[in-house]
Amino acid sequence: GKCICRTIEVNFPRGGIVRLTTAKMKNTNLTLIYVAAVSLTCMASLIYVYLVPPASLQSTRDGIPFFTPPVAHPETGEPLDLGTLVRHFKGE
Repeated sequence: GKCICRTIEVNFPRGGIVRLTTAKMKNTNLTLIYVAAVSLTCMASLIYVYLVPPASLQSTRDGIPFFTPPVAHPETGEPLDLGTLVRHFKGE
Protein backbone atom coordinates (compact mmCIF):
# COMPACT_ATOMS: atom_id res chain seq x y z
CA GLY A 1 0.00 0.00 0.00
CA LYS A 2 0.94 3.64 -0.01
CA CYS A 3 3.12 4.92 2.80
CA ILE A 4 2.09 8.07 4.64
CA CYS A 5 5.13 9.46 6.47
CA ARG A 6 5.13 12.04 9.27
CA THR A 7 8.16 13.86 10.57
CA ILE A 8 8.21 15.43 14.02
CA GLU A 9 11.05 17.75 15.01
CA VAL A 10 11.96 18.26 18.65
CA ASN A 11 14.19 21.23 19.53
CA PHE A 12 16.00 20.97 22.85
CA PRO A 13 16.81 24.15 24.86
CA ARG A 14 20.56 23.43 25.00
CA GLY A 15 20.75 22.87 21.30
CA GLY A 16 20.12 19.81 19.26
CA ILE A 17 17.31 18.71 17.08
CA VAL A 18 15.76 15.28 16.96
CA ARG A 19 13.69 14.28 13.98
CA LEU A 20 11.25 11.40 14.43
CA THR A 21 9.76 9.87 11.31
CA THR A 22 6.79 7.54 11.49
CA ALA A 23 5.26 5.53 8.71
CA LYS A 24 1.64 4.47 8.61
CA MET A 25 0.56 1.79 6.14
CA LYS A 26 -2.66 2.63 4.42
CA ASN A 27 -5.36 -0.07 4.08
CA THR A 28 -3.39 -2.59 6.18
CA ASN A 29 -4.02 -3.01 9.87
CA LEU A 30 -1.77 -5.82 11.09
CA THR A 31 -3.22 -5.75 14.60
CA LEU A 32 -6.71 -6.39 13.27
CA ILE A 33 -5.45 -9.28 11.14
CA TYR A 34 -3.59 -10.76 14.13
CA VAL A 35 -6.61 -10.50 16.45
CA ALA A 36 -8.87 -12.04 13.81
CA ALA A 37 -6.45 -14.96 13.26
CA VAL A 38 -6.14 -15.65 17.00
CA SER A 39 -9.90 -15.44 17.48
CA LEU A 40 -10.59 -17.83 14.61
CA THR A 41 -8.00 -20.28 15.92
CA CYS A 42 -9.54 -20.23 19.41
CA MET A 43 -13.07 -20.67 18.09
CA ALA A 44 -12.02 -23.53 15.80
CA SER A 45 -10.19 -25.25 18.67
CA LEU A 46 -13.17 -24.98 21.02
CA ILE A 47 -15.58 -26.28 18.37
CA TYR A 48 -13.24 -29.19 17.59
CA VAL A 49 -12.91 -30.17 21.26
CA TYR A 50 -16.69 -29.95 21.67
CA LEU A 51 -17.47 -32.05 18.58
CA VAL A 52 -14.62 -34.58 18.94
CA PRO A 53 -13.81 -34.72 22.66
CA PRO A 54 -10.51 -36.34 23.57
CA ALA A 55 -10.55 -39.43 25.77
CA SER A 56 -9.45 -37.40 28.78
CA LEU A 57 -12.70 -35.42 28.69
CA GLN A 58 -15.00 -38.43 28.48
CA SER A 59 -16.81 -39.65 31.56
CA THR A 60 -17.91 -42.89 33.19
CA ARG A 61 -21.47 -44.17 33.28
CA ASP A 62 -21.95 -42.20 36.52
CA GLY A 63 -20.93 -38.98 34.81
CA ILE A 64 -17.49 -38.77 36.44
CA PRO A 65 -14.63 -37.65 34.18
CA PHE A 66 -11.84 -40.20 33.86
CA PHE A 67 -9.10 -37.90 35.13
CA THR A 68 -10.71 -36.76 38.37
CA PRO A 69 -8.32 -36.39 41.32
CA PRO A 70 -9.04 -38.39 44.47
CA VAL A 71 -11.17 -36.79 47.17
CA ALA A 72 -10.44 -36.82 50.90
CA HIS A 73 -12.45 -39.08 53.20
CA PRO A 74 -14.36 -36.78 55.59
CA GLU A 75 -13.39 -38.70 58.74
CA THR A 76 -9.99 -40.25 58.06
CA GLY A 77 -8.62 -37.89 55.41
CA GLU A 78 -7.44 -40.79 53.26
CA PRO A 79 -7.77 -40.37 49.48
CA LEU A 80 -10.84 -41.97 47.90
CA ASP A 81 -11.68 -42.57 44.29
CA LEU A 82 -14.56 -40.27 43.32
CA GLY A 83 -16.32 -43.21 41.62
CA THR A 84 -16.34 -45.13 44.91
CA LEU A 85 -17.85 -42.13 46.67
CA VAL A 86 -20.56 -41.70 44.02
CA ARG A 87 -21.46 -45.40 44.11
CA HIS A 88 -21.66 -45.24 47.94
CA PHE A 89 -24.14 -42.36 47.86
CA LYS A 90 -26.13 -43.96 45.04
CA GLY A 91 -26.49 -47.09 47.21
CA GLU A 92 -24.68 -49.47 44.90
